[in-house]
Amino acid sequence: LGTTLFGIPLTGNVGIQGVHTSQSSVGFAARQTGTGMAVAQQVSGGTDYWEILPSANLIFEIGPDRFIRAAASRTMA
Repeated sequence: LGTTLFGIPLTGNVGIQGVHTSQSSVGFAARQTGTGMAVAQQVSGGTDYWEILPSANLIFEIGPDRFIRAAASRTMA
């Protein structure tokens, strides 16, 4: 990226990243069948999803050897 914005020189970059996640788990749940009695039952579940993660780094030259840098991104924890 190399241009001007309202007469101010602007450099930097922009990007995008796609992350696919496939998650699943298996466990047991207890179900009460009577007073003091329970039965364990197997349960499972999961999901698939995409996360889109944009980013931008912008550098404005506001004077000779004077810059303002701004950056923003979406990240996964």
